[in-house]
Amino acid sequence: MAVLVMLSVTCQQSAGLSFGVVPFVSKRSTGLVAGFVGAGGNVGASLNQAIFFTYAPLSTPQGFFWMGVLAMAVTALYALVYFPMWGGMLTAPKEGLSEEVYYMAEFTPEEIAQGLHTASLRFAFESRSQRSSTAGRKDASVRAGAACNGAIGAGPAQIIAVARPAV
Repeated sequence: MAVLVMLSVTCQQSAGLSFGVVPFVSKRSTGLVAGFVGAGGNVGASLNQAIFFTYAPLSTPQGFFWMGVLAMAVTALYALVYFPMWGGMLTAPKEGLSEEVYYMAEFTPEEIAQGLHTASLRFAFESRSQRSSTAGRKDASVRAGAACNGAIGAGPAQIIAVARPAV
């Protein structure tokens, strides 16, 4: 019973980690990304059931043990997640890239002219404001911060200027 409770806790943690990353992948396609993550969880659960409890000659406790090992191994892959503007657990961020540049790359100039990008731009600003700033940090996202704050209600030309990395 204790093994089952521990397995459940780790499975819930890995599911939370999976869905916690979703909005940062693509603000424009959050629903699509969430659908893939949810479908991937269901496929993974079905495969685990089939492998460890149907086809493999394992007892039930052994099946739960190996299912837990697999869940931890797959969750460990999140150490390789990399966002260019923030970096990853093992790598530094790409120099000169801001949240605005990352999220604005999903829109064409025509869509920007129509104002379809404003929600993504607000999300970029809020995602930057939620992280702590390091004293003396001079990356593009910090330099663009004040300009982005005024760009929320600005026209497309001003927003494109804000979204470009400083050279």
